[in-house]
Amino acid sequence: MTVGADGFVRVWDVEMIDWTTAEDPSSRFELEPSNEMMVENNTCLLSVVRSSSSNSSIWLAQDSDGVIWKLDLSFSNTASKPECLFSFHSELIKGLDVSKRSHLMVTTSLDCSVRVFDFLSKSELTLIRFNQAADITDPAADSIEAARQKLMKEILHRETELKHSGIQKQLEELQMKFQQVLLENQKLPEHVRLTPEELRVDSFYQQLEKLKEQKMMEVRKQLAWEQECRSIALRKVQRWFTDFVGGDVVTVSAIGSRRCVSTYRLPSLSEASPQVSAETGSGLPDGGTEATHNLHQSPAEAEEDCPRTVVSDSSEPAPGPSASPPSKKEKSLHKARLQLGDRQEENRRKAAERAEVAQAKFAARRQEWAQIYAEKPGKNYEDPELVQGILQARETIDGVKTSVMTLKEKKEELISLEVKIRTKQTEMNRKIVALRDSKVQLVSRFDAQIRQLQKIQQHLPPQLRLPLPTPPTLLPAETPERKLQCSRIAAEKYMKLREQRLMGAQQQGGAVSLLELLEKEMEAEEQKGKQKDEGAETSTVSSSAVTGQSNGTKGQEVWDEMEKELQKEEEIRLCHEQSCLVEQLENSSVTQFDAELHQLYEQKLHLDIQLKLMEMQMLKVQQEVLVLKRFETREEKLQEKLSKCLQEENQVLLKLEECNQQLELKGAEMTDLKKRVRALTDAFQASLGENCHFEEFLTKVFTQKIKRVQMEKSPLHEEDSDEDSDDDLDSDDYSSKKEREASLNVCPKGCKPELFKSTLQLRHDRVELEELQVKERTVVEALKEDITSFQEKEKLVKSQRQAVEADIELMNQEKQQEMNEVEVIIPLELNQIQLASKGPVPSDLSEFLLLDKMELFRMDEQIQQLQADNKKLNDQFHRDLKKRDRLIREKKEKSIKVH
Repeated sequence: MTVGADGFVRVWDVEMIDWTTAEDPSSRFELEPSNEMMVENNTCLLSVVRSSSSNSSIWLAQDSDGVIWKLDLSFSNTASKPECLFSFHSELIKGLDVSKRSHLMVTTSLDCSVRVFDFLSKSELTLIRFNQAADITDPAADSIEAARQKLMKEILHRETELKHSGIQKQLEELQMKFQQVLLENQKLPEHVRLTPEELRVDSFYQQLEKLKEQKMMEVRKQLAWEQECRSIALRKVQRWFTDFVGGDVVTVSAIGSRRCVSTYRLPSLSEASPQVSAETGSGLPDGGTEATHNLHQSPAEAEEDCPRTVVSDSSEPAPGPSASPPSKKEKSLHKARLQLGDRQEENRRKAAERAEVAQAKFAARRQEWAQIYAEKPGKNYEDPELVQGILQARETIDGVKTSVMTLKEKKEELISLEVKIRTKQTEMNRKIVALRDSKVQLVSRFDAQIRQLQKIQQHLPPQLRLPLPTPPTLLPAETPERKLQCSRIAAEKYMKLREQRLMGAQQQGGAVSLLELLEKEMEAEEQKGKQKDEGAETSTVSSSAVTGQSNGTKGQEVWDEMEKELQKEEEIRLCHEQSCLVEQLENSSVTQFDAELHQLYEQKLHLDIQLKLMEMQMLKVQQEVLVLKRFETREEKLQEKLSKCLQEENQVLLKLEECNQQLELKGAEMTDLKKRVRALTDAFQASLGENCHFEEFLTKVFTQKIKRVQMEKSPLHEEDSDEDSDDDLDSDDYSSKKEREASLNVCPKGCKPELFKSTLQLRHDRVELEELQVKERTVVEALKEDITSFQEKEKLVKSQRQAVEADIELMNQEKQQEMNEVEVIIPLELNQIQLASKGPVPSDLSEFLLLDKMELFRMDEQIQQLQADNKKLNDQFHRDLKKRDRLIREKKEKSIKVH
């Protein structure tokens, strides 16, 4: 028995461990325990002790926390679970003693303490500690950890001081060397003397520069990586709306009308069921594949499959049933033989004629039987008409026996419907967003053209300016993602508002109110910016007009005619450009956009109908899933029973087949032994020859029944065995029988010894063969008994399987009945509804029965046919009544005549 840190108590088989061998003595092997018990998770067991009571399977175990457990290690069905007896001890128990007179318990632990407990109340009474150090009463004294840290700091301080002093010495030496180099450099002539820059060049500075560049490169890479991460996160957030993962609803409005199209709010997909790897078989029941195979067979293959028993004899003629009349030569011979009086020849001839007639009849009958066997269908033959009828019946038998879908298939169907709905909604959302993007481009292009038109109108007088068309605008519902776009200005304003809120006296609201204030301020600033732009545009236009007028008045005095013509040409060009831009704005893609939106609106209406139908289908499938869940546990149990029955039946069939094969082999061996015995008898008859005087004696010797000694005894034990046999055999009958047997074992006078020895050898072989036959016969009888037992077991298992299949079929019928009771919503249009009785369609159709038109016609035809059949049966009934009355009258008249 072993206990482990995983909380398990394991019992091992010592003999199994002793008998286990490994290929290499240094190798390891893994064994499974004979029994194991888990005490508790996260429990480290340290020791286990058996209870003091005799013949008890109760053990006491202790874990690392000082908890004592009561364990029942009988490993039976009635064994109790591990029970925690004492958990009030906080450390490992090293010793324990219980008082026999009171409810006291004394324990010792590793901290040199003795505790006394009352184990009934599970409370600690006293605590005594031994060999404990005195407490430190000085408040200024350091603790052990503080002293250790202080010592480590002093050691590190000394090491750093030593290192610093060494570096200082090296620097001083280098400075002295550098001073010497400078002095030597000063002593050199000027053309050879080194400059200060050349003196500063050192590998140390180069290394520092390289390290500096490397660190700068690393910092740049880190900054680039962070910038890339932030840009990716920003792109993800910006793409969040376009991916429609729970985004806001986008509503695209038309420009020339009030029509609008909104996107769908996508629902979250339900979690998919675990994959259950189970393949469904064919819809046909057992034997359906064979029936279809035979149905598609050719006639030649069907004839080849059919067993034939045709017996023909080409050497013999096949005359008809009646023999032909004898010829003239035969008549003359017949007369001659009669004259000679050869009656024996006449009898032989008549016998031959009778044999020929009988043989002819037999041959004709053989041909008839051969033809019958040739026309006989095979074992697997099925009438094609019947097979076709069976297939049609299976197709039209849905009301009687239908294949119920499993829970997994229904869940897959539900998930597929959800995916279809989501894909269609996503596709429509993409189309709407693409239309919104086209509107954004249209608005931006419209604004650019209006700005260009305003620039042109700045150079035109007011009387030549055309009114500006109303530009299309983007509504806030069309671009809800702008709320997520945060600029630096908005962030700074948010921080200012937050500081004002924190510093102000008002402390109501939270982040939501701040966001509302920020939105209001941003909207106010946008309106102010628009007003400023409009004011600037009007001022520029008015200033241009004034300058135009002033220039016009001055030009009347100064300009000459050429300048007037150039001004007119410029005005004509600008007016042409103005008219072209106005036409472009009026005839722009606004109408096309409205047409696309109208088309998309109609598509969305049709899609709404399809989605509503799918949602109703989902509702139906969900109800069916709930129905199937109620039958899930029952179906699993029945399927387990069916699999067990099928497994048992297959095992029994395999064993039965093995027994049949062994029986066939034993039968072949028995026939072989019979042939060998027959061959021995023939050899014995052949050895006797003809006119043997000792035939009767040798036949007795050959047919004598003796017992063959299985084991040959040594000559030393022959005398003992003879004495024992003489002592045991006392009866006279037995002695006389032994004398007769002994006389048969002695060769008589006049008989050839070789013939006698061969007869004895043949008898010995015959006895061996008979013993083998007896053994084989016993084996055959045992096999037959096994076969009968397996056949009975097969019948029992088959009956159990049929009962389980009947239960499954009954459950499927109940399941199908509840599935048929699930309410189904079928949308119909008013033009699809027609009352059977003429009249208007009422508003309340709850009391009406809905039928297909063709089904109603078929039922009307069936009613008329049943009425006609009923009329025929009534007429037949009246005719039978009249016939009965007539027969009764005739019976009475005949009875009167008889009497």
